[in-house]
Amino acid sequence: MAGFICLHRQIYNSSIWNVDTPFDERSAWVDLLLLTNYKDNNITGVKRGQIKTSVRFLAQRWQWGKDRVTNFLNALERENMITKESAKSGTLINIVNYNIYQQNNDNPQTPTGHQQGHQQGQYKDTNKDKYKKEKKEKKEKNNNNPSDCSSELSQAQSQQAPLPPEQVFITLPLNDGEEYQVSWAQVKEYAELFPAVDIEYHIRLMRKWFEDNPKKKKTSRGIRRFMTTWLSREQDKGHRKGGRNEQAQDLNALIAKYDGVG
Repeated sequence: MAGFICLHRQIYNSSIWNVDTPFDERSAWVDLLLLTNYKDNNITGVKRGQIKTSVRFLAQRWQWGKDRVTNFLNALERENMITKESAKSGTLINIVNYNIYQQNNDNPQTPTGHQQGHQQGQYKDTNKDKYKKEKKEKKEKNNNNPSDCSSELSQAQSQQAPLPPEQVFITLPLNDGEEYQVSWAQVKEYAELFPAVDIEYHIRLMRKWFEDNPKKKKTSRGIRRFMTTWLSREQDKGHRKGGRNEQAQDLNALIAKYDGVG
């Protein structure tokens, strides 16, 4: 089957996706694609088409045993759908041919030769010169055409102007009465920086905390520092989510800890 679609990460908000049941192999593969960096992250060093994760994290996320996760990743590697390598505090996964399948919609590419017999995955392109040329062309087209998926998500990371509703995960109230928009791209960035933390859960918890403590609301300049400090402390605690649904924590226990931030 030829052609491809752009799958938005907002699918994570769907009731169909957010069911408290273990993943199957198909949904685990889709989840890996959704977790993959769509652009280079200069802070973490994780490149476009890569995921920095761990077997333990994926096991808890997918509600699998560690052996099943390891066997699944090994199977994907044998099928030439991913490559993986050891990294500090986890595993670095490379999605093979990410730049071919996740590109400008105006210029789709169709894999040829060996790739035509394996349409179910994204496979390795050994032509390095061709890869560099395609990457350069794609970058130039993205600069002139903001309508493709990568540009859309890049805009989501910029908080200089109001974002379209579909790019906003949640808003946090500020002390001047305005709302700070937390984009899906920010959620993804925080997930890479703090892999041991359930990012979506804790950002929702931040909003509830502000609602219960209106005098502690932050400025537009201090809100990101507040969020980073909160998530960093949770990362240091070694908190890992044990499923896609969790019990709410006691908000009063968090008040003193975050009073002086931002």
